Amino acid sequence: MFLNQNNSAISYENQLYLSETIRKEIIQEATVRNWKLDQFDVPILAKLAKRQQCDLDLYAPNGQLLVSSFATAENSPAPKTLPQEVLTRLRENISLISVERQYAHTSEEPYLRTYFGIFRGNSLAGIGSISSFESDIGTSPYIPIVMEKLLNVYVFLLLIAWGGGLLLIGLLTKPLELLANRLSNFQLGSQNKKLNWKGEDAIGQLITEYNKMVDKMEVTTQELIRSEREGAWQVMAQQIAHEINNKLTPLRLNVQFLTRMVDSLNPDESEPVQRITKNLVEKIDGLSKVATQFNLFAQLDSPEVKPIEIKTFFECFLVDYPQKDHLHYSLEVDLTKEQIPRIDIDIRHLKEVLTQIISNAENTIPPNHQNGQISIRIQQEVEHVKITIQDNGKGIDAEVMENIFDPKFSVTSSQTGLGLPICKRIIEFYRGQLTFTTEKGVGTSFYIHFPLTQQSR
Repeated sequence: MFLNQNNSAISYENQLYLSETIRKEIIQEATVRNWKLDQFDVPILAKLAKRQQCDLDLYAPNGQLLVSSFATAENSPAPKTLPQEVLTRLRENISLISVERQYAHTSEEPYLRTYFGIFRGNSLAGIGSISSFESDIGTSPYIPIVMEKLLNVYVFLLLIAWGGGLLLIGLLTKPLELLANRLSNFQLGSQNKKLNWKGEDAIGQLITEYNKMVDKMEVTTQELIRSEREGAWQVMAQQIAHEINNKLTPLRLNVQFLTRMVDSLNPDESEPVQRITKNLVEKIDGLSKVATQFNLFAQLDSPEVKPIEIKTFFECFLVDYPQKDHLHYSLEVDLTKEQIPRIDIDIRHLKEVLTQIISNAENTIPPNHQNGQISIRIQQEVEHVKITIQDNGKGIDAEVMENIFDPKFSVTSSQTGLGLPICKRIIEFYRGQLTFTTEKGVGTSFYIHFPLTQQSR
């Protein structure tokens, strides 16, 4: 469309230029020879027309055909008379050049027919008319050449786009195929590999979400395994506690009956038996305590929850706690006068948690330690109270840290291996959190976070 429009514009301008040139040549020829228009013959017009590559017709001022570049007026195929509207326009403006687009009867190819006045002085001496095909005077011959060049360029660009598209598709589908392969081989409970992608585009975001899913599934799997293990321990601990209590009850009764019988004997004879029975009672009490721990781990009792003021509780707790002589116990309360932190908890459960953690701290400090310390610090945060229990003992071994809150039987005869798991269950029961940090040879710190009561916030 652009080339056709350009061809029409150029053809029109060339036709105007051609008409003005021929008009000047006719006027110059008539002036030199002192001719009138009816004196121009066919050879002279044919020479002018051939030089300008057009058909030339001369008309009288009244519009009658005088002569043509083809033949005389009688034999020329040109119109014998001009249209009246053309005559009117030229008479009104003798310098006007009128261009009209017409179609030949034998062809659908358009041609331009131009009318221009030939004048002497200010009077119209005659009218000239030329006819030219647009294909001869415009850019039509160059259109196929231009289209061929454009076609070659577009084919070349199409091939480049096709190759680039294949390359881009390959780059896009390769990570997607890898991701699809990883998803098809994704298995719960197994080690699923992550994908590496440096970009931050849509594929990068997709792979990032996949890596997040792998991390989340690993955490969920570990939590599920831990939950199943704790569930199995709960069932077993409850059964063990039940069996121990069943055996301890008659044993305690028999020891008490034996004690009353020994009291009636000779004091010298009864003293060794009393010592033995006392030792038996202590062992029975120890087994009863073990059974209580198993039962507490298996199922928390119905708690008697009430608000407890942390500062007052800890001050009373340390007074009643059986402190060891070779250790130094300290309480640091990092609170302002306006802060009175309270938590909703069963006081028995809180005592159990503190007793277990402080007892573990005591066991990590050797008896020959010259400066054994256990410090307790209370801090109030935005919606929680933070309790820090720190010791300067030998620390926790690296191989133990990962499973420190998992229930297990202790290697020592005096421990059940349920102390810290029980603490964790109690704290989480009250929507709290238990964490720790440790350093070999420096000490261990346990951090307890309890949510504050509404009045303390």
